[in-house]
Amino acid sequence: MDLSYININKYSAVPLFDQIRASVLEAIKSGILKPGDKVPTEDDICKAFKVSRPVVRQAYSELTKDGYVGRERGRGTFVKEIDNRGIFMHSITSFKEEMSMLGKTPRTEVLHSEIIEYDSKIFSKLNIPAGTRCYHAVRMRYADDKPFEYTDNYLSLDKYPGLNEFDLGKNSLYDILKKKYDVHFSKAKRSIRATKAVSKIAEYLNIPKNTAILVIESIVYDQYDRPVEFCIESISGESHRYDFDVYGE
Repeated sequence: MDLSYININKYSAVPLFDQIRASVLEAIKSGILKPGDKVPTEDDICKAFKVSRPVVRQAYSELTKDGYVGRERGRGTFVKEIDNRGIFMHSITSFKEEMSMLGKTPRTEVLHSEIIEYDSKIFSKLNIPAGTRCYHAVRMRYADDKPFEYTDNYLSLDKYPGLNEFDLGKNSLYDILKKKYDVHFSKAKRSIRATKAVSKIAEYLNIPKNTAILVIESIVYDQYDRPVEFCIESISGESHRYDFDVYGE
């Protein structure tokens, strides 16, 4: 079995189980491992990387708890088919990665972009002072050419100079932040609410005006616990489902 996508550094401060978990998760996000694929057994990883079984078991337990893989008695552990967006609520995933995991073809259209000189709500969310600039991009996302979500992205242009020069219709925002600005995402704070679609959003989502939609607001933080992005996603409540697993102590 090919294990080349698993990267382990025994001299790293990152726990071994988390390195295995992250490697398998990245393989799922990038499409190396697809829904229905069997992941390496505990024995495969133990023998190849000289790690203990409890280490691998903990990595797979985390992936199972987060909904990425599922164990089938007598058969092994497999990448789960994803038919809802619940697992993406507690992970920081680019649209491209999300579509890859859902087995769909992504497309993004930039509807509008601007530089905001000041907006008290937005600036407070990003913890940036008056007198600085904020980049605002409005994008429409499609999955297999069907309307998927209407998105507003806000980021500090002073922290990420030149960001407005990238074509966010062709380039992943998260890839740009990682590769050009060395941003590593550490966490996100999210809230979700129901509302009625105004005319503009309803038109883009191809639903009647005043149809119930879900609005997800997220603040994404970097490795230094600083706000990177404030994002508002508007999605059709009729075409999306969020399921969650709840665990006791």
